[in-house]
Order: sequence, then C-alpha cells, then structure tokens
Amino acid sequence: MKTLLVAFNSKYIHSALGICSVAAFCRWRGHEAEVMEFTLQTPLLSALAQIFQQQPKVLGIAVHIWNRQLSFELADMAKKVLPYTLIVLGGPEVSYDAEAVLMNNPAVDFVVQGEGEEVFAALATDIAQGGSGRGVPGVALRSGKGVDLQGGAQTVNDLSVLPFAYNNILPDDKIVYYESSRGCPFTCAYCLSGISRSVRYKPLTQVCGELGKLTAAGVKQVKFVDRTYNLDKHHYLPLMRWLAGQDTAANFHFEIKADTLNEEELDFLATVPPGRFQFEIGVQSLHEKTLEASGRSQDWGKLAHNVKKLREAVNIHIHLDLIAGLPYEGLEGFGASFNAVYALQPHMLQLGFLKLLKGSLLERQTAEYGYIFMTKPPYEILGNKFISYEELRRLKIMEEVFELTYNTGRFFYTLEFLLTELYQDQPFNFYMTLAEWWGKADLAFASHNARTVVDNLAVFIKEKWPERAGQALDCLKLDIILFQDKNLRPAYLDWQDKKTGSLASLFWRQQTVVEKYLPGYVFDSWRQTNSKYQIECFQHYFPGPGAHEQPLFVLFEKENKQRLWQIIDKQDIAGLKIFS
Repeated sequence: MKTLLVAFNSKYIHSALGICSVAAFCRWRGHEAEVMEFTLQTPLLSALAQIFQQQPKVLGIAVHIWNRQLSFELADMAKKVLPYTLIVLGGPEVSYDAEAVLMNNPAVDFVVQGEGEEVFAALATDIAQGGSGRGVPGVALRSGKGVDLQGGAQTVNDLSVLPFAYNNILPDDKIVYYESSRGCPFTCAYCLSGISRSVRYKPLTQVCGELGKLTAAGVKQVKFVDRTYNLDKHHYLPLMRWLAGQDTAANFHFEIKADTLNEEELDFLATVPPGRFQFEIGVQSLHEKTLEASGRSQDWGKLAHNVKKLREAVNIHIHLDLIAGLPYEGLEGFGASFNAVYALQPHMLQLGFLKLLKGSLLERQTAEYGYIFMTKPPYEILGNKFISYEELRRLKIMEEVFELTYNTGRFFYTLEFLLTELYQDQPFNFYMTLAEWWGKADLAFASHNARTVVDNLAVFIKEKWPERAGQALDCLKLDIILFQDKNLRPAYLDWQDKKTGSLASLFWRQQTVVEKYLPGYVFDSWRQTNSKYQIECFQHYFPGPGAHEQPLFVLFEKENKQRLWQIIDKQDIAGLKIFS
C-alpha cells in the first residue's frame, strides 16, 4: 500500500518537519511512505500531476494557516482524478476543527487530530488490513449524518520512539526545522501550544545524534520548534554546551524565555562562537492587564537585564517580538511597549498582529473583547474595543517602514541621529511619523528595493527637517558605505571620487603620509588602490565616535568597512586641492 504525504511550504527554503516525521514513523512501522514538498508558488495542476503519477492508496496533506485554502483545493482535485485514494488531512489548521472540515469537504475521508505520527501510522495499518479507520483513536471520520472524533487530539507520550525525520532527506539548502521537545506549560490565550500542557523531551543522546547528522550534511540553519526551548535546565543547557563545542558553521535558532536565564547561563552564552546561536524572545506586551488577560507572565526587569547582557556579548543574534491587538492594549499602550523593547536594541524587532487561531482561548472570547477579524486565514484581527481598524492600519504601515529600515540593519547611524537629535529618543513617535509620511506619499504596500528605500528616506529627511538635512544625509552616506551595496551611490550625497577622479592618486603616492594610516602601504597602481580603499568627505557631520570639526575626510578599507575607518589628519590633506 503506497502512502504519500504532501505539504505546501510558504517558501522554498523551508522544510516540512511534520510530514517528514510522520513518514519516518510510518516507515519504521513497516509502511511504504514518501514525502512530496511544494511551495505556495507551485501551480495546483503541477502538484496534482506529480501526485497522480505516484498513484497513492493514501494521500496525507499537512494543513497550516498559510496553506489551508490550497490544501482543501488539492484534496478536492485529487479525489476527482484519484477517486479510490483515501485522503487524510492533518496539522494545526484541522486538528481542532475536524467536524467542520469533514462536513464541509466531501473529498476528505479522515482528519488526524493532534500529533500525527502514531495516529497516522495506526490509520495506515488499519487501512492496509482492510479496515475503515473506525476505532483508531485520534482519527475523525464521518459517522451517519455526523462526525465521530474518536477521542480528539492525541499526543506522542514517548518522543524517543520517533525516528529521525530527515533520514531519507537531508535538505542542506533549506532551513531545517527540528524539535527536541513537545508541549508547553504556559496557557497563552492566543496560542495552541498550551492545549497539551505536558512537556515531553527526546533523550539528549538521541537529539545530539540527530543534530550531528544535520551538521555533517552541511545544513546551514536549524530552527528548533520547541515552544519554549529553555524550560528544563537539565535538558537545554547540556545540549547548548554540546552545540557550542561542535566544529560547524551551522546556526541554531531557539525560542526562549529570557527572564528565566540565570547568571551562570548568561556567562556560558557569552562564550558561544559568534553566529552559532540565534534567540527569538516573545515579549508581546508590557501592559500588566494585557499580559494577565493573555495568560502570560514575565519579569520585565529580569528580561531587560538579560537581553542587555546578551547584547553586550555581541555573539548571539537577538530577535524580540511584540503583538498588536491583545486585550486592553490600545495604540498608546502598544507604543509604550514598543519604546521599552526598542531601547534594548535587538538585532530584529518583529511587530506582529494578533491572529485568532481556531481552538485558542481568545478565539472563544471575541464577543467579550469586541474583536472583528478575518474569517479566513490568517485570521488576523481588524480591531477590538481597545484599538480601532484605523489605528491598526497605521501600525501596518509602521511595520512596513520598520522592516525596511531598522530590521535591515542598514541604517544604523541615520536612525540613531534622527532619534537622538530630532525625536528625543521617542522611537514610536518617529516611526509613526515616518509611516504617516510614507502613506501620504503613496509608498505603502508597494515593492521597494535598497535604492528606493534610501531615496525615500532622504526625501523624508529633507521635507521634515530641512535645517538638519545636511547632518542626517551625512549619516545616510556613512550607512551606505558600511552596510549597503557598493554600487548604491545616489548623486545627491556628493561622493568624493566622482569629484576627484584620477587626481586622487596625488594622495596615495605620498607613501610616508599614507603609512600613518596603513602601515606597510606601498603604491602599486591607482586601479588596485581604488579597489581596496575609499576616501569620503563629511561636510556637516560625522556620526562616528567623538566630536569632529567639519569638513572631515575619512579613509575606509573596502574589504573590512564595518571595523576599519580612519579619520585623516587635516595637515595630511591641507595642500591637496583635490579634497575640497
């Protein structure tokens, strides 16, 4: 009996852990099971043709918030061309809505509820033996005019029985999702993870063995899907120490609860090789009543202290999250949360918008809080008693400009100048002002590249702060030199090499002068020198360390720009009219 498991990933670089794990368990139980992954860009007819070619007896489809509609359409089309194939849906988008799924989708024969490995394998065994799926716990099926849920959502109690999900497929060109534990002890009202509160762990020896296979295969990034990775010190700390000691270039992403880290753990994390770990930390809100209504608890003082220490160590990428639209938090309250989190200067700050997931507590409290929301995926809210649709729309534009500026990491000095010099360290006020301007300029929700973002930011600066534009644009020039593509050189920033051309060789042929900045420097050719170094003039302001008199000339080493720049002494350029 041939079984085929398919999923639509949101992007090519993602991997479908769920169906890979179910297929591996089925094979371990002696069932032939194959995996077929598509993306949201895959034409349905193309996916259908590939499935038809396999002629499966059982077709399993993983349904998530991003692929729900595609999955239902595929099931309908597959039943039409493969009428004798049994179609099984599983995943979070159907696990807690099985009755409605079966009643509204006649092409679907079964719904697997909860964690799928043991349930799907038991269903496959039953079908192979001529059964109808009746009596298999966790499998929802039609019964008369209704639906029999047969026990509802199930869990795998012993994770050690699960074989390595990627034994047959090692996607070295993708982000690989991995789990070392399941379940969550917390009861966040917007989340489904806490529905099964029992936290279960894979044995550490098994985890290390599987991760070793991934690193040996050259996987570049492993994202742990453990809902809160650092719950049990006896599990996560030895594993982190093991990962830190591996000879690998792989990056490991974890979702952690930062306020539970202690000083010993922080000291260890400061020793981890740079780029080895990446932390995602859900703050969501700082408003106490909001946190209480959302079923969350956190020690903000401890969280802020620990994030600051992690940032000081430099070696770990820090990603913080906020959610707009939670109960009791209006626009002003969200702004206060944003300002506090922004002050921690994470590498990335994600502005999320509440989604009322099927089966979550908040989804059942829509009337209480006055929620209006999308009835189809992604179920995002459109407003509630505390924040209006108009305010959320403004936040949506702010999210866009924030993603294009701060979260790229390419406008560090420009944003620092605008915030400290012009917006009195009130980041929410600044980004909302930029968002308002962005919207009025008809730039919102359009396609942007690095050049258009730079150009639009420059126009914003000139319009809003004409008297300080020269200083702000000097900051923008430095950001372009350090963080942007070398070919991005807008003419309005007055680049030195476009003014001086080959005459700049007068400076570079003064070997004794240049050696003050570049010990051992020997002039070879103008072409070679120009390929290695760059000199720029800052007429109004230089955002580097210390106060400087303008104009100022700065030498940059092109291969190592972020770490090496040197200010040229005025005496060394005084006689060179080329720098004027």
